Amino acid sequence: MTRQLKQADAEIYTELAGTKCSCGRRKGAGKSFCWQCWCKLRSAMKRALYDERGYCESVRQAKQFLREREAPSARRRCKWCSAWSTKLCDGPRAHNPAIVSHQRKTCDAPMCDEHAKSIGPDRDLCPDCVKALAPSPVPEQGRLL
Repeated sequence: MTRQLKQADAEIYTELAGTKCSCGRRKGAGKSFCWQCWCKLRSAMKRALYDERGYCESVRQAKQFLREREAPSARRRCKWCSAWSTKLCDGPRAHNPAIVSHQRKTCDAPMCDEHAKSIGPDRDLCPDCVKALAPSPVPEQGRLL
C-alpha cells in the first residue's frame, strides 16, 4: 500500500512540474509555486487520485480498525456511570458553558448505550442535552378580563 501511495505522489509531482502559480506570493529559488499554492494543489490532486484508485476507502478502513483496537486506557468512560463509552453526544455546545473550545460545535460528552438518547441515524444526545433542549412547559394563561 505504501509503495502505491509513493507512486501516486510521484505521478502528481511530474504532472505539476510545468505549471506555475499566479497568487503573487514570493516563491523559492527555482520554484514554480509558492508553498501555500503547492500544498493546496498537491492535496487536491492527491485526494482526486486516491479516490480514483480507491486508496481513501482503504485508509478509512484502516483507521476504523485502529480505533476499534485501541487500548482500553485510551478510550473514554461514560460521564454518568463510568462504563466504557460507545458514543459521543451530538447536541449543540451552546447550552454547555463548560466547553470552552471554539473548534467543537457539539457537546461530545462520552456516554454508554444506556445513557444515549437516539434522535436519528448516527445522532445521539446525552442526558444534559436532552434536558437543555426539552421544551419548557407553557403556563396556563388564566382569565384575561
